[in-house]
Amino acid sequence: MKYTLSLSVALLFSACSTTPPVETTVKINNTPEISSKNILLNENNNDINNYEGSYHFVKGTDSLKGIYENIDDGYLVIEKLDEDDYGFYYVEQSNKYSPNSKFGIFHYENNRFYQKFLDGSENRDNVKLVQFDNKLETTINTVRGTQAIQWKKTFEVTPMLSEKLMTALKNAKENYRQIYKEKFID
Repeated sequence: MKYTLSLSVALLFSACSTTPPVETTVKINNTPEISSKNILLNENNNDINNYEGSYHFVKGTDSLKGIYENIDDGYLVIEKLDEDDYGFYYVEQSNKYSPNSKFGIFHYENNRFYQKFLDGSENRDNVKLVQFDNKLETTINTVRGTQAIQWKKTFEVTPMLSEKLMTALKNAKENYRQIYKEKFID
């Protein structure tokens, strides 16, 4: 009787509701899962599918052949280059190592992101971006392993970073602008 009543109530609610948004689950290493709904507008009617902006590091891991290393700090910048292309550069660091910087182009096509390379080719399996509220998770697969980082959007003009991270971020920005942005804008 208890199960029949529960099933009846569940069916009643599901029949009366509108189509629910798609459930997305994000997990970084051994951190708790974060569930979110794919919503086009937030409570202020702002488009949350706008990836452009600056992001502070929240948490992340870097794996090298199955060995996980926690990332301790970082900063990400994404620029919208055109309708389908976003330029990015970021810096991250774990306590054991010097800051590491990365930069390039994320190409959006068929509801997915791909990494675009200098020769114009794309890697269709190496990048995933998931956006929820004011957070963004990037997962990048490389030859050496997988890096999953969660970021929080910020509106600071100057990021509050250590001197080493700030220097690495400036270098990543310069390299991105010289190598990628100029090649793809031309």
